[in-house]
Amino acid sequence: MRWPNLRDLPIFGDEAVFLRLARLVRSDSVANLWISLRVPNAPLHTWLLALSLPLSTDPVQAGRILSVILGSLLAPALAWTVWRTAAAFRWARDRAAVAAFAAGVLTALSPFLVFAHRLVRLEALFAFEVALCAGLSVELARRARSGESLAVRTMAFGALMGATMLTRQAVSYPLWLLPVIAFALIPGKTGAKRLAISLGAASAVGAALWIPMLLAPAWPDLAARLFYLSVARPPLSIAGRLTLLARNATLALESFWKYLTPPVALAVVVAIGFLAVRHRRLFALFTAWELLLLLPTVLFAVDYFPRYALPAALPLIAAAGFGFGAAWSRARVEAVALFVAVLMWGAVEIARGERGWRSWHLLPLDRQQFVSGWTAGLASERAASFLEERAREGPIAVIVPHVSGNPSDAVWLLLERNPRVRIFYAEDFLRLPATRVRGDVWISAPAAALPARLPVFFVSQDPAFLGREGWTPASKVLLPLNPGARLVARFENLPDERGRVESAVALYSLR
Repeated sequence: MRWPNLRDLPIFGDEAVFLRLARLVRSDSVANLWISLRVPNAPLHTWLLALSLPLSTDPVQAGRILSVILGSLLAPALAWTVWRTAAAFRWARDRAAVAAFAAGVLTALSPFLVFAHRLVRLEALFAFEVALCAGLSVELARRARSGESLAVRTMAFGALMGATMLTRQAVSYPLWLLPVIAFALIPGKTGAKRLAISLGAASAVGAALWIPMLLAPAWPDLAARLFYLSVARPPLSIAGRLTLLARNATLALESFWKYLTPPVALAVVVAIGFLAVRHRRLFALFTAWELLLLLPTVLFAVDYFPRYALPAALPLIAAAGFGFGAAWSRARVEAVALFVAVLMWGAVEIARGERGWRSWHLLPLDRQQFVSGWTAGLASERAASFLEERAREGPIAVIVPHVSGNPSDAVWLLLERNPRVRIFYAEDFLRLPATRVRGDVWISAPAAALPARLPVFFVSQDPAFLGREGWTPASKVLLPLNPGARLVARFENLPDERGRVESAVALYSLR
């Protein structure tokens, strides 16, 4: 479900950034090991991307293959978590097996997860880690209660949490509470000391993996390393924080409704209601798991995107699995028929989107990101193709703005291995002639000189930037500073929901 037409969706701005960083890690793993901190992103996803680049000659395809692999592993991982959770709460084996199977299939056929697992972003990796973290948390708590050996699972949990903190910073920290919450809810009278010792050992393992990121000789400061974009989280009053919470929580709920699909969302509501009435301890566990994943982003993310809610979809899918397990134990034929009916919506949505990327049903914010806005990649890819075709006539120099994402990183990524193309960054195209260039800004390369007698092209987002007077056309920025520059091509992203073209990429010939 995650593989067909994998490369059809044009490169998203974040994908271009992550792949550029992965390329740099692969080119010099010692000097660039911590380069993702310049975003500032935790490094594990970038390292895995660097290892995955040989999977395809197309870096975008290679990066997406990594996400497909991790996304495919998520289904059995969540199924295993549901299976172990059912065992810990003493569900009958047949009901537990059905609950685990249902959760795995719902994961495989969720448009929310499938779309994310076809992008070069860290959501596939983090969701896989979250599923395993929940399962190991329950296992630690159950074994602490029962007196069984904890050693292997302690080391596994510590290593997993270390990896999770190297994937997403602040969002991962609350997951350390899951074993304690599970322990409090699993029946039993002993084991607290054993669990405390286990978590102490796991913390040491996790810290050994994580602390080098805090000590690495790289920008940014410690606060940004610990809390991602801490500088973008201004202090808010209580009223402001509540307004932010309401706005972000509303978008998260809209994402669950649309991307999990309405039938699955309704099944989740029914399952949670059933657990609240008949299995209160399980209900409390899933509620806590959900809040640990949802609250850090809805409380603090000034710019909230639907993908931030994606990890929080896992407890909902797991709860739905338990609901179908309970239904199967009471009326098997009806439960199977209902399960198939619930799955059909998602299967149709996935098939439609994979046949043609323009057909994905997206929330307005996601449509702007992936289809119509400046982060969308259609115009950037067409600009890169135009320049590649032009390079067949002879060597050229290409200058991109000193701005990350699309089009700069996408054009660089797609053209950097072409021996007929020399690529540079403009030092400051808004205030200086575009021919004032430097090398790769990600590795602080020094100022450079354009090769003589080569045709020079400048790639610009159009509109060029957002100022006090609104979006400024690229021509108003480029032409006054670069006499003799002329527009040679302009490529538009698809129109927005109102039919307006809001972003494009313009190519200028500077000589």
